[in-house]
Amino acid sequence: MDRRAFSKSVLCAAGMGSLLGGQGLATAFKAMAQINSDLEATTRTGGKTVLEQATIKELKSSLRGHLLLPSNDGYDEARSIWNGMIDKRPALIARCLGAADVRNAVDFARS
Repeated sequence: MDRRAFSKSVLCAAGMGSLLGGQGLATAFKAMAQINSDLEATTRTGGKTVLEQATIKELKSSLRGHLLLPSNDGYDEARSIWNGMIDKRPALIARCLGAADVRNAVDFARS
């Protein structure tokens, strides 16, 4: 993986989650067609917040890439990284396809 692709992934992962690959990719994208409920998330400072259904749909529509929820097939594969000692469960995982996706994901995570 070249440095630019890695940087995009890391930036996206910083706010949203990790990378996705393998056979779970197509299944996860099909599952994202419907967002059926609000989602409780933990903030960077450890507090709790609720991501409303409309807000998640708005983020999803702003991305050229794809968005995964914990309930989607492929989520566990997507959140795993090469270091097996790290086990994080992000509220959302954004699969960024360009700089605009990274910007939208980071802005969403910041807000």
